[in-house]
Amino acid sequence: MLAIRLRRMGNRNSPFYRVVVSDSRRVPRSSAIEELGHYHPSGTLKGVDIDLERLNYWVDRGAKPSPTVLRLVKQQAKGGLAQTEAVETPAAEAVTAEEPTAEAQAAAAETEADSSTEAETGESEAVETETETETEAEGS
Repeated sequence: MLAIRLRRMGNRNSPFYRVVVSDSRRVPRSSAIEELGHYHPSGTLKGVDIDLERLNYWVDRGAKPSPTVLRLVKQQAKGGLAQTEAVETPAAEAVTAEEPTAEAQAAAAETEADSSTEAETGESEAVETETETETEAEGS
């Protein structure tokens, strides 16, 4: 007899599942006849993506879906779980910000001003630091 069930994949503490058609007498981790979709319960790709045409094909051939697969199919059909898509996190928003903050703009302007001053005078801050150190040593 065929079963439509979930196969756990992924790392420890961050699972995702594949919806597979396999022989019900075998272990879920054994080889599958066909992969029908994915279910990501958490993380950046949260959602479910199941090929309903292929699911119906296998149900017509006698495959029995597990209760969890039936629940996921119902939720996908009514839109409870969105199709798999990236979920934006605050860290991702900070990285992909289009406009730099005022502080970043000020720091960039200061860096440009320092580099243009060094180019005009031909001196670097290292030379100035050495002369200050020598002056302090002579004064002591």
